[in-house]
Amino acid sequence: MVRWWDKNFERRLEVGLINSFAIPRINEPVRFSVNFKDPLPHQNSLRLVDDSGSCLMYQLVNQKKNGQHLVATDVIFITSAMKNKKKYYLYYSSADRGEENYTGIRKLNPKLKDGIVRLDTGKYVIELCKGTARGSSSDKWGIRYFEEKHEGRNLIRNCANAIGGVYGPFFTAENGWINPPTHTMLEWEIVTEGPICHCYHTFTKVPNGLDENLNGKSIRTWWTFYFLSDRFDRRYVIDDYETIIDGRPIRNKMTVGDELECGPDNLIFSAFKSYGQTKYRKEDPYLGVMLSHTQRVIDDPKHKANSRIKEILGKYGTDVSKWSWDASWRLFCPLERVFEPKELKLLIEEIKKDMKKAIGPGSGHNIVYSTKDFVNVPEVEGGVIFALDANKTVEYSPITGYSFVKYVDNVVQRFEIAQKNSNGWVNWGTNGENEYPELLSGSTISSAYGKYEVWENEADKMETPIGVSIRKLETIEGA
Repeated sequence: MVRWWDKNFERRLEVGLINSFAIPRINEPVRFSVNFKDPLPHQNSLRLVDDSGSCLMYQLVNQKKNGQHLVATDVIFITSAMKNKKKYYLYYSSADRGEENYTGIRKLNPKLKDGIVRLDTGKYVIELCKGTARGSSSDKWGIRYFEEKHEGRNLIRNCANAIGGVYGPFFTAENGWINPPTHTMLEWEIVTEGPICHCYHTFTKVPNGLDENLNGKSIRTWWTFYFLSDRFDRRYVIDDYETIIDGRPIRNKMTVGDELECGPDNLIFSAFKSYGQTKYRKEDPYLGVMLSHTQRVIDDPKHKANSRIKEILGKYGTDVSKWSWDASWRLFCPLERVFEPKELKLLIEEIKKDMKKAIGPGSGHNIVYSTKDFVNVPEVEGGVIFALDANKTVEYSPITGYSFVKYVDNVVQRFEIAQKNSNGWVNWGTNGENEYPELLSGSTISSAYGKYEVWENEADKMETPIGVSIRKLETIEGA
């Protein structure tokens, strides 16, 4: 005889959780799928309980229905599984038992003019923005407000940068530095909103640049946030393409940039590490090449009458060493209309030659370093390294004790990691030197921000979620 928690339900499924790493899981999302047989459960009849009979908050996603009855559904809930195995039960019946109303993730009013949604997940306050397409870093789409609630500060000062923008393959010399997060606005749709999980699908069409192989391409992203969880996920898809970047063939790879900024001498992170062993190259000659060409162009007497250059000089001055990075690349972007197309292509060809030379044989740039310790990135010339062949990484602050842990479900051959004291700019980018993209289209990036005693445990948990086994269907006697 089956011992029932509530005989008003006709059936129950045993849901077994398997924590294969035996690492404590705190507020971790779990998702499983169920297909039902006749009699089908009413959509309002499901109840999820633990082995003591206590009801748990849950959310149904991807429901397939026959009227008000469920044929199939995904169930999402949050667990804190401390042991290797744990049991839950999903009760249901054909009768309507009334819709459950849970208080979980809260939607707040967006504070930014281009805000898509502002969420209080219980762990974070996050505002996802659609961008303004006006060209500056404060106009980017992506997450422009990110606060861990216990810490209580936005990691992006004045919301003037963004987490999660897609740059390559468009933001390259070959394409004329078309910058999707600043040159486009997102369209968006709700995938699901509930107490446990909010997911949004965003998409944008990228303006055509100089590379015809990249014309008419679109970027799609799925952003997923969970109640109380340290974890949030992003999945990126770009339209198929093949082209040449930095002299190398490339197909269906992209650059995603997570950019934080808190002002001069106010770094959020000052150390970086890959899982196990960190292999990396030091410095980024790319910026120096760009600045030297920028200075040469604005000093050239034949450009003195160029009205757009005058406008840029009026804003940034004549000392390019004090310019922001945005000012330099914009000078050579066709959308900015500083030069006629023919002249622009000639200028870019000269830049490309020097970029390639700066990292080529004999440059000294190709030395690979290796360490099992943290790399103090701000101490490297220029505050930039290129981490090699990794998919689990951490950015860390020994001052605050906070870490940003990230797991990518495909190995990334090169990351650009910037931690610059001069402007407090921090970047985790999936690109190599000369803006060569390295993230495979279709990849998912999972992230967690907080204070972690063992950051590798957080990466392992994201790589290997809790396993779910639907063990058996039990039926009440006579049902």
